[in-house]
Amino acid sequence: MKKKLQNTMAAIALTAMTLATFAAETSRTLVPLADPLDQIQENIKQARERAAKDLEKARKALRIAAPALAEMLDNLAEEAKRLEQESKKLGEKVGQQKKAEIEEAKELLERQQQLNNRINRVKQALRRDANAQDMTQKEGRERARDADDAVAMLEDPPRDAKNALEESTANEAPEEQKQSLDTAAREQKKLADTLKQLAEHYQNLENGKGDETRAGLRDKEEELGIKEGLDQQYGLLERLMELANKPAEEALKELEEELKNNPVMREELKDIAEASLQDAKQDLAEATKEQKQLAENLKQPFPNEESPKAEQNAKADKAKRLAQEAKEMAEQQIPPIEADAKKGKADAEKELKAAKESLQEAAQQGMESAEEKGAASEQKMQEMAESLKDAVEQLNNVAKKADEAAKAADTPEEKKAAQNAQQAAKKAAQQAEKMAQQAGGQESPKAEQNAKADKAMRLAKEAKEMAEQQIPPIEADA
Repeated sequence: MKKKLQNTMAAIALTAMTLATFAAETSRTLVPLADPLDQIQENIKQARERAAKDLEKARKALRIAAPALAEMLDNLAEEAKRLEQESKKLGEKVGQQKKAEIEEAKELLERQQQLNNRINRVKQALRRDANAQDMTQKEGRERARDADDAVAMLEDPPRDAKNALEESTANEAPEEQKQSLDTAAREQKKLADTLKQLAEHYQNLENGKGDETRAGLRDKEEELGIKEGLDQQYGLLERLMELANKPAEEALKELEEELKNNPVMREELKDIAEASLQDAKQDLAEATKEQKQLAENLKQPFPNEESPKAEQNAKADKAKRLAQEAKEMAEQQIPPIEADAKKGKADAEKELKAAKESLQEAAQQGMESAEEKGAASEQKMQEMAESLKDAVEQLNNVAKKADEAAKAADTPEEKKAAQNAQQAAKKAAQQAEKMAQQAGGQESPKAEQNAKADKAMRLAKEAKEMAEQQIPPIEADA
């Protein structure tokens, strides 16, 4: 939430006003700051206009590259429902036979862990959706709070279901295992219901009917223990928006009164000011480092290492390339596999959906990595690698099911279709695995060797251009 506050133009303006207020003692008469504040508001207006274009671009990228949140949540709800039914069924089996089923419980645990991993990626998507909202608008703030609610609602049930299944794999006594399985089924039902509720709400948001289901999310806040904190944070943001839209002198006067009586606002604005100062220091340090590196590069016509800027550009290009490949796989390779699998009667629909979803997530994460810098970019690439690994796992499962379907086919046509699906899924899994290695910085020796060769050729070309184009003017001036 503080990240959202820092990204709000009003918070930037009010930070400047707050610093002036903090610097003055309570008994001291405030000096009129109308002109500077007017200038700040003008700067804010210009910044908003520039930011609006970037925000719209980000929202468009999210809509194109990522599957709809409602669809993702609905698919997860179906999987949670299936797990609930199977946990309940296994519990009944254990109770009737008076015999623990450890291996079957382990299989359910593995599937629950896979579901939890997918839920974690959806939580990331929910946070991205919140950060893409226009916090200066009421609807943007409401949708951002929707994401806060959704993430909190998805916190406990997946973990509790996993813990119960872990207990079921360790309980060799039938009665104890049945209790653990019954607990897992209850938590899985709770998870499925939560996912269905969120899927319905995000579908309503897309249809412009978010108010119909938003109250249901807000009702959960008290139960989750997050209502008071969210009320304070979003109330503060609402107040900041009101002040930012008032004339400078009036805003400063009201802010002074607000700060006297509102400790939450004092603390939040202090945190924002400190964060802004730290960001400024970091930017200054990075700029100084880049300048020093540039000076060193000019001293060495053939540098041994790339400049930070060149390296950053290379990483961004790599992220974009991998993102495009992941997007093309999801859009061009998965549908034919789906068609062949269906024709060959290979029961792989849910695995293909999960693989497609993972590839779309990877594409989104790759594009975000290209836009980020430093540690944030590396983190996104690691997330991309994990999404691609999930796609590999699902595609291998598809290949396995298609192979089984080919062996059990009733007609030559079914067998051929299943074989085609198996081969295509296996090939796609291999491609996704290579992409995951590249995203995670674990490229094969051959790929690394080729990259080094390309780098050497590029540096040689740059050195040649420097010798032919830059040195003669320097010699003439000397």
